[in-house]
Amino acid sequence: MASQFLKALAVTAAVTALASVTSTLKK
Repeated sequence: MASQFLKALAVTAAVTALASVTSTLKK
């Protein structure tokens, strides 16, 4: 259970970082 939670957290962080980089590049 904990590993699934950590995996989901890692995916969320990756998506957030990707969105941040994408918005930065679009500027």
